[in-house]
Amino acid sequence: NSNKSLEQLKKSILTLWHEKIEDDYSKEPFTQEELEAMPEKAKQKLDVNPSLYFKPYGTTLIVVVKHSKFWIALHIGDGKCVTYKKGGEPEQPMPWDERCFLNVTTSMRDEDALKRFRHYYSENHPDAIYIATDGVDDSYASDERLHNFYIKLTNSFIDTGAEQTVKELEAFLPILSEEGSGDDISIAGIVSL
Repeated sequence: NSNKSLEQLKKSILTLWHEKIEDDYSKEPFTQEELEAMPEKAKQKLDVNPSLYFKPYGTTLIVVVKHSKFWIALHIGDGKCVTYKKGGEPEQPMPWDERCFLNVTTSMRDEDALKRFRHYYSENHPDAIYIATDGVDDSYASDERLHNFYIKLTNSFIDTGAEQTVKELEAFLPILSEEGSGDDISIAGIVSL
């Protein structure tokens, strides 16, 4: 039962994330400088309920695992997972989370994070699976333009090889950020050559 297994995996990820945050915070609590940089409202909440210390550790997460028989994706927050099969159209297998808007995003720190986690399971393998932060998405005016980027990227992997494409991508991403979203950019992918 893929849904049941993926729900358990999400629970495990969140449990381990909380354990790591607790461990990190116990070893290195907020400095006076960090506390002074916090908005007053956040400091007051922290004083009332010290268990809220994990809020500043909030993060989005996109995970893809590919197995010979299936592939899965897990996602909380913004950013996108895009798949592409040569000759077809790129797809976003996980629907966009409407609660992510402008600088507001769902996060692993949310009290209802388990409910906000989305997942995808398929036994049909695309030629390419990409995951990227919202810095990539926000650099394109539409999903069509974003999808064209992934088509060109996949074709580059196929036509010029991984080594050359990675070099070109490393040079291109800072330009994309500067001319596009201005945000940090991270991208990862699995491409079947």
